Amino acid sequence: MLYIAYAIWGILGICIIGFFCMFDKIRLAIAIIKTATLYVRDVPLCMLVPPIATIINAIYWCVWLFGLVYIYSVGTFVKKGNSPLASVEWEENTKYMLWYYLFGGLWGNAFIQATTQFILGSTVCMWYFTQGEGMELHRPISRSIYRAFRYHWGSLAFGAFILAVVQFIQIVLEYIAEQMKRTGADKNKVLKCIVDCLRCCMLCFERFIKFLNKNAYIQIALEGKNFIAAAKDAMEAIWANAARVSFINGIGGAFIFVGKAFMAIATVVICYLIITRAEPYKSDVAAPFLSCLIIFFISYGTACIFMSVYGMAMDSILLCFIHDEALQKGRGNVAPKHCPALLREFFAKE
Repeated sequence: MLYIAYAIWGILGICIIGFFCMFDKIRLAIAIIKTATLYVRDVPLCMLVPPIATIINAIYWCVWLFGLVYIYSVGTFVKKGNSPLASVEWEENTKYMLWYYLFGGLWGNAFIQATTQFILGSTVCMWYFTQGEGMELHRPISRSIYRAFRYHWGSLAFGAFILAVVQFIQIVLEYIAEQMKRTGADKNKVLKCIVDCLRCCMLCFERFIKFLNKNAYIQIALEGKNFIAAAKDAMEAIWANAARVSFINGIGGAFIFVGKAFMAIATVVICYLIITRAEPYKSDVAAPFLSCLIIFFISYGTACIFMSVYGMAMDSILLCFIHDEALQKGRGNVAPKHCPALLREFFAKE
């Protein structure tokens, strides 16, 4: 136990030294979080983008499921025994159609997500470069929507296509794993290990593609390039500023988590007080804890939708700052007048 204590104190000392060495980067991360709150204050309509996108996505999946039922029913119904349910036997073309339709659903879902991220990233870029005296911000949301569908439709669709391919491969691997369980092939440990490793790799690859796409969409909004060029520039900028990105993602992630937890817990506490002390809920509700549990999940999901704006704003502001810093290198590190005031002091120190 004594040696363990020495090791813990040594780790603590290293962390303290690292904290002081990274002090400026931590200050920059805090400044970017504060700047994100200023963006939300100046562009309050941005908070409506994720809920509207969620509603559109829900409508899209309802229509998709409606079409899936029609395709699923194209076949021969076979009744087995005395069961009231029948199975459907499809032809080969119908099976291919189902897989094709599934991929189309994933692609459409990814495109809606891509458009939402681009609109938020575009509004942040517009807001960032209109700070300072004599600059005004005009209709950032509507202009971003126009830019998405007028100039960058193909780039957004291409990024969504890559994500849909990865998700489709994941579904195929899950299907293979399920078929192995039904046929007993999962008893082959080597084959099962290979399939499980592929599933894990594709899950990690999906997270990377989402990270790449999000930053590529921000870079498209920032520079107007195509998807491949924007993704290349974004990854080069992130790689060159890995310490900044890690600190901002870490501190920003903690900030977003605290925001989600606070919204969910505050909603549950208020609803619990209403249920247990106000009529007619006090008399009619027999299980307040179950109701509060349902309210918690609903409120936490809603908080995730709204806090996603802050996450997108922080990533967009960071890329804007890195891009702005690169433009100022040949000008004697003079702070530009168009960037937010909270970030101007960092230009003179870099």
